[in-house]
Amino acid sequence: MNLNIYEEVDLSINNCFSCQNPLCIRESVINLALGNEDKMHCIYCLAKIESVSAEVLLKQIYNYVKRRDCLNNEWKKYKVKANCPNLLNCLPDVCFSI
Repeated sequence: MNLNIYEEVDLSINNCFSCQNPLCIRESVINLALGNEDKMHCIYCLAKIESVSAEVLLKQIYNYVKRRDCLNNEWKKYKVKANCPNLLNCLPDVCFSI
């Protein structure tokens, strides 16, 4: 019996369901933490949906992610800011400081 529901979800780069911008692994992890598996969104579209700023959402959801090994292991695949595939259009300063 597979108890890790996240193992079957492809976390490779996909596109945001709303704006079609590419998603990084961390954005995919955030979506999984929020229960989104089929329609994943970028951090900015998720922030609009959740009615918070992207920075606040990122900080809040990471508090959940870091306590879940299956999510945190994926999160840690980007070890340094240079690993971020979207440095210009995302929040690497926030993402890599939490």
